[in-house]
Amino acid sequence: MTITSHAHARDVSVAIPVHTPVRPIERAVGSVVADGARAIVVCHNTEPGPIRERLAGLTGDIELVELRDGIPSPAGPLNRGLDAVDTEFACVLGSDDFFEAGALTAWAGALREERGDVMMMRTRTVDHERPEESSEATIPHVRPGRRRRLDPVADRLGYRTGPMLLLRTQLLRDHGIRMRDGLRHGEDLEFTAKAFLRARRIDLAPASMPRHVVVAGAEDRIQAVRFPAEEMLLPAQGLRGCEWFTKAPKEFRRAYAIRTVRRDVLGTLVRHAQTLTPDGALAIQEELSAWLAVASIQNALSRGEERLIRELVATSDVEAQSRIAGDWSRLGIVDRLLPARPGGALDREQRARHAASGILNRQWDRIRP
Repeated sequence: MTITSHAHARDVSVAIPVHTPVRPIERAVGSVVADGARAIVVCHNTEPGPIRERLAGLTGDIELVELRDGIPSPAGPLNRGLDAVDTEFACVLGSDDFFEAGALTAWAGALREERGDVMMMRTRTVDHERPEESSEATIPHVRPGRRRRLDPVADRLGYRTGPMLLLRTQLLRDHGIRMRDGLRHGEDLEFTAKAFLRARRIDLAPASMPRHVVVAGAEDRIQAVRFPAEEMLLPAQGLRGCEWFTKAPKEFRRAYAIRTVRRDVLGTLVRHAQTLTPDGALAIQEELSAWLAVASIQNALSRGEERLIRELVATSDVEAQSRIAGDWSRLGIVDRLLPARPGGALDREQRARHAASGILNRQWDRIRP
C-alpha cells in the first residue's frame, strides 16, 4: 500500500512528553508535523519557555501543555497528552525518538481502510552517538504470516509492552485505557494489555511501511535509569491487581502470566543477580508465586525454566537466588527450549515455538513485505 497524501495524518495527534530542555525535541516534533499530524508537547516539570524556543523553527499544528506534578514518571505527561487528543487517532512518542517520513500517513490510512482499532508500528533502534547504525526491533512472535486481525493470545501480543501503537482515540475513551500513574518504568504494561484485550481489530504494519525510530543510549533518559528489583516488579504487580484483568478470559490471563514470569520475574532476577538485596529477593519470590496462582503455566515451560521456577518458589535467600540466576545463564539450548513435559510441545507459549515463529516471520517479511 502506497499513500502519498497527508490527509490521513491530519486525523492523528501525537503526545510527546519532554522532561528537560536538553532533549532534541525538535526532531521528534518535526517528524510529526512534517507528516501533517498534530504534536502535543507536554512540558513535564520543566519550564515551557526553552522548549518553545527549540521549536521556534517548526511550522505546523503544535500545542505546548505544561504539567507540574513533581513525580519522576513518564505516565503523568503521557496521560496528560493523550487526554488532550481530539482527533480520530492517537499515539505517543519519546522526546528522543522520531517517525520516519510518511509513517503516520501510512499507519492512519491503513487503520481507517481496515476499520481497525490498533496498528502495531514497526520499529528500529539507532544509537544516539552513531545514528547511521540501526537494528530492526523484533516484533511479537505472531502466527507465521499473520499480519491482520491479530489475536492477543494466539499471536502472543503480550510481548509488545512498549506503546509503539497507533490507536483509535475512541478505544481509549470507551475503556479508560491509561498509563499506570506514578511508576518510573513499565507504565505502559497495563496500557497495552488493556488496549489489546478491548480492541475489535489489531493489525501489524507491513514491513514495507515506514518505522518508529527509537534512539537509544542517552544516559539521562528516564528509561535509562537502573531501578531496584522490587521496583522493577511493580508494573506486573499493578496489572495483576486490576479488576478488569481479573475478569479477563482465562486464556488471556494465562498468556500474561507466562509472559510476566519470563520477562518481569525471571528477567529481573537475571539482571539483578549481582546486586540483589533481601527486599529484592523477597519481591521476586512473592511475585513469582502470585503469578503462578493466576494460571497454570506448566505446559509452557522448558526443562530449564521448570527447574529454575521450582527452586525460586522455595527460597528468598539472596545467595541462593543469585546462584539460580547463574545456573540459568549457563543453561544450554536444549534445556532452554525443550519442553519440560511431553504435552508441552503443543503449547503456543513454548519457547521453541516462539523461536520458530520468529524465524518464519522474518522469512515471510522478505517474501511479502
